[in-house]
Amino acid sequence: AARLEDGGLDEKDEIWSYDGWGAVWKPYETRRSLAWNFVARGIDGMHLHVYHRGRPMENIIELSPEGPVSSPAWEGARDGIEEVQYYKLARQVLRNLKTRGIKGIKIDDYVNRLDEIQKEMLAKPSDEISVAEMRKAKKTCLDILLELKSYQNEIKPDLTYGFTPLMKNGATLFKLFGEKTAAKLFTDDIKQKTGQAIAAPKEIPDAVKDLSGNAILLLEKRSAISLELMNKDLIPMTKEYPADDSYAIWEIPNPDVKGKWIILIVGENSKGLIQGTRNFIKFLRVNPVRYKTPLREYL
Repeated sequence: AARLEDGGLDEKDEIWSYDGWGAVWKPYETRRSLAWNFVARGIDGMHLHVYHRGRPMENIIELSPEGPVSSPAWEGARDGIEEVQYYKLARQVLRNLKTRGIKGIKIDDYVNRLDEIQKEMLAKPSDEISVAEMRKAKKTCLDILLELKSYQNEIKPDLTYGFTPLMKNGATLFKLFGEKTAAKLFTDDIKQKTGQAIAAPKEIPDAVKDLSGNAILLLEKRSAISLELMNKDLIPMTKEYPADDSYAIWEIPNPDVKGKWIILIVGENSKGLIQGTRNFIKFLRVNPVRYKTPLREYL
């Protein structure tokens, strides 16, 4: 809070932490509990790293003729990160439901259950948190998510690309223009991620000035708009780039409408455009995430 007040942090900033001591050789349970300890302290993300000095004991993953071989440290880190994602998801779902004023849910009771997990994870050093305690915390998070699952259609999510908002409370903040195949790939993914249908893609305009606001463009390199933006030096596209079935993604201010943006996924050809669209949607972040998998499987 103090760093937000003095300008040292922006409210959109994320705080991450890491552990580089014993990341490989410490026991399974301590690598699993590390994620719980970090999330209980309000850390947004974490990673483990080791400076590899050519010593086999520093390999968290071993190579073999049959393929990669895991380690207890790797498995513990993976399990811990998976578990705290359920915790964070439960927090996100409850915040969304509270913001929307959904009736019939005792939100404070659910929040108290998550607060209790946080207190328990902060009550001792992470190396002393037992597997049984982590399993209990995971079960509580999954129980909450299962109990709230029937309210998913009431949740209106946010969708972002980096820090650029594409959807706010379920309302789309952009117009989509693009080739039909790539556009269908994009709209189907958005529907699956958010539960919200977005408007069918508009016919690709002939000029940038015809884009009235925020826009996502799924284009081939030869399109009139791509060439216009290149000729105006608004994107670093050249005759040679992108090339050979590849693609490029750019985010630029709309040159004709102040305060608006354009995201372009430009393929050298249709194959490159499809690949670029597939990779672009991998980086879209939904808050809160929709969950369809029967979560009981993970208990």
